[in-house]
Amino acid sequence: MKKIKIFTLMALVVSTLFSCKDNGKEIVEINPDKVAAAQFVDLPTAPVILDENNPDGMAPILFTWSKAQYGYAAAVTYTVQAAAANSEVYSEILQSSLNYNVMTNKALNNKLLGMKIKANEVSNIKLRVISSIGKSYRDTISQVRQIAIRPYKTVIVYPSLGLPGNYQGWSPGNEATRIYSTANNGKYEGWIDFTSSDAIEFKFIDGFEWGKPDKGGPAVTPESNGTINGTLAGGDNIKGVPSGYYRVECNWTGNTFKMTPISTWGLIGSATPGGWDNSTALRYDKATNVWTVDVTLTAGEFKFRANNGWDINLGKSEEDGELSLGGGNLPATAGNYTIKLMLGGAIPMYEMIKK
Repeated sequence: MKKIKIFTLMALVVSTLFSCKDNGKEIVEINPDKVAAAQFVDLPTAPVILDENNPDGMAPILFTWSKAQYGYAAAVTYTVQAAAANSEVYSEILQSSLNYNVMTNKALNNKLLGMKIKANEVSNIKLRVISSIGKSYRDTISQVRQIAIRPYKTVIVYPSLGLPGNYQGWSPGNEATRIYSTANNGKYEGWIDFTSSDAIEFKFIDGFEWGKPDKGGPAVTPESNGTINGTLAGGDNIKGVPSGYYRVECNWTGNTFKMTPISTWGLIGSATPGGWDNSTALRYDKATNVWTVDVTLTAGEFKFRANNGWDINLGKSEEDGELSLGGGNLPATAGNYTIKLMLGGAIPMYEMIKK
């Protein structure tokens, strides 16, 4: 009986794995027929309600899944991803080396709000599990499952980079000179006033104080339209940026950045004095980083656009008071207004004050 057991075990191993040698090192080749992706088990069928009164408590959902199979005892990293029910854009929710995990209400809530899942409403989301054993074999993906969940409204703290420089006193923690990654994907953007009488020097820093990772780069040369495409390399201060107001985009992991000069912001649309042909200019207050206009509107629609063109425009977002790049037209009722465009945070905001 002992010999039969040994033979059976060896037959199982041979049928599952193939091996060869490369420079004396044994390499295991996985038999695809023995591979099985992880699959969710025991997901809730009732809506998951996140508790805003207990943000540090465990969310009422246990993410659990079957173990992925590779024909041997592989070390697997599992990544749970989620997407809105009507979207194919998945975002990472959590990672685990086990076949289960939990999250706090706050952590899960922030992930969902970052995906633009509406707060205080029950919405359907899609879930999937990615299983990875590194470069040994391609990642496997589970079947997509769907649950209903209700996040709550809160302030999201997005990852951000500081842009300290001589134009703002070399202050890494200056809130007015930060750019943000609202998708939490290593790509950041924001609106920075680089106006200065001195030749500008600055760096990017991943933190609010010196000692955190920072990146500089070679001097830049603006293109004919003023746009700057730069590279992050080394610790030298970035130089060559003309004084002015810019939209700044940075790929932190890709070590590149782009700066687009903004000379004006204006209102455009059927509700504005210039219709869809001419912008009504906003005035800029450097102290508050707010653009403002006093204007008489008719019933209709409007948007914000930069540089009297359509390359950069802001319109309707899913949340009241928020704006999104290239968003839809904003509705307006007739009246006299003070309209403010606020670009100092992670999300562009606007305010209409009727006189």
